[in-house]
Amino acid sequence: MSRFVFRKSNDPELPPNIVPELANMRIRIFTEGFPETGAQYYEGTVRKFVIERLPHPNLLDKLPLLLSQERFSYKPASETLVVERVD
Repeated sequence: MSRFVFRKSNDPELPPNIVPELANMRIRIFTEGFPETGAQYYEGTVRKFVIERLPHPNLLDKLPLLLSQERFSYKPASETLVVERVD
């Protein structure tokens, strides 16, 4: 049985810039060229991603961009990752 938790206030487990609307948003993180030649690294909620994957602080700072745009690119090392909202 699945449980959905929707918070209306800030979650103490998340950084302050991850507001409830963003925390409940579904995202997909993949390399350029996905699905033909790229790879998908993550699909799920921002909350779960931040708590379970412990992303780099630079990526944490960029996640709020998803509140105003559909996707953004992020280059942590040699490959470029795309982070997009999933409806």
